[in-house]
Amino acid sequence: MGFVIAMSLVLLTPPAIEPVSLAEAKLHLRVDTPPSGVRVAQSLAPSILDGVSSFTDGVPVAGVQAFANVSIGSVGADGSFTVKLQDSPDASGWTDVDGSLQNLSDANAFSTLAIPYTGTNAYLRCAIGAGLASLSISIDMILIANTYDDDDLISGLIIAARELVETRQSRQLITASWQLQMDHFPGVRRNDQAGFGASEFTFDGNDGGYEGDGYGRWRRPIELRLPPVQSVGDVKYYDLTGTQQTLDPSTYVKDLGHEPARIVPVWGTCWPPTQPRPAAVTVDFVAGYGDTAAAIPATTKTAMKQLLALWYTQREAVGTGGQAPVPMAVDTLLASQSWGRYGGQ
Repeated sequence: MGFVIAMSLVLLTPPAIEPVSLAEAKLHLRVDTPPSGVRVAQSLAPSILDGVSSFTDGVPVAGVQAFANVSIGSVGADGSFTVKLQDSPDASGWTDVDGSLQNLSDANAFSTLAIPYTGTNAYLRCAIGAGLASLSISIDMILIANTYDDDDLISGLIIAARELVETRQSRQLITASWQLQMDHFPGVRRNDQAGFGASEFTFDGNDGGYEGDGYGRWRRPIELRLPPVQSVGDVKYYDLTGTQQTLDPSTYVKDLGHEPARIVPVWGTCWPPTQPRPAAVTVDFVAGYGDTAAAIPATTKTAMKQLLALWYTQREAVGTGGQAPVPMAVDTLLASQSWGRYGGQ
């Protein structure tokens, strides 16, 4: 029976982005989203009012933040005027918005005034009451779209879908840094149970992988079971004195193109013995298809989107007829990029 190595993977640096963006997910889910960002609905072009009151056009403000941005130009000497907001449920009858009235004079010439809207009606306009003197003025109605109500939910489902896909495929999708931790090197174990001294070790040929090299030295590889692996950093271990050492890169060979990536001692050598302790051996490595989602297989991204659609429409763990399993179509898509498992570990 093979000797199983205690090992674990520790995430050092998580991926900076998700394989499926929020915009991609919402497009796949056919979610209608209000316009994002800032939109200017100019409702009063620069004009001169000479003792005449005026109103801007009514603009729809349902579901957005809104304010009037009033740009004041020249004002006649000793002139005065008022600016206020008015709202309406249907753009027909208008009512003054409490607290929005601004009494201004020639002291406000060549300045800008922002009047926020805090009401709940569907339409908004700005009313200007010009005094005896002429007034140069323009008004922009600034609309800022609110965040879509389900954005946080969908973003969370994207993370969950990515984690499930990575677990099922035993892959890293977007670039991340990891550390493999093992209690000892593969194929090398101390015979404590046989009463040997601290320097007595055996090379376990039943530990899977390679056969002996003809000199009684086993060359069982370290497997980095999170493809695709981009690079390997330091291989460190605690020697018999308990001192952490960094293995000389010239003493081992890296095979990063293989799935999973492998690290083996150079021909005719073996891994060094280690002090019996948890995580006596560590290997730092970087895995993932890249910093963006461009190289991720289409089948993998499609599987993620199908999971999103399932979880978005069925938000409870149990539906009619019991707990909903991962659809067969998703399993098929994930299996197309599965590399399998080795050594029963």
